Amino acid sequence: MRHLKRWRGIAVFTAVVVILLVPLTGQETNLVDLNSGRARSEYSVLGRIVYQGDRNTEFSRRYNVERPEHEQWVRVSSYQLYNATSPHYRYHSAESLMGTLVAAFDAKQIPREEQSALAHELLSLMRQEKLSEAERFVYELGR
Repeated sequence: MRHLKRWRGIAVFTAVVVILLVPLTGQETNLVDLNSGRARSEYSVLGRIVYQGDRNTEFSRRYNVERPEHEQWVRVSSYQLYNATSPHYRYHSAESLMGTLVAAFDAKQIPREEQSALAHELLSLMRQEKLSEAERFVYELGR
């Protein structure tokens, strides 16, 4: 009976520690591939990735049907589960730029062949770390 109480106490203590540690150490990180426009979400606890999922964005569905041979993932945002703010990352606007470009194509009814070339131009600017130019590029197309 004494051993049972000790094991129960250890189990309760472990459960309390896990319940407290997961929210304090859990983190969600969002990335984007600069070769395809695909998005990735990673969830980690205690620094270990417990889930990683890739998804197509509207941008990648339209202009990069196949997965590229080489992926170039860059961090867009990361959130700790107890804190809803993200540090500022260099590529924080990558997903919104791609979404804005798709919206501009739809609004201006740009031909499909031209859309693909312009989409690849945007990815090229971002791969070259010319983010200000990429923002101007999308802004000018949307005007």
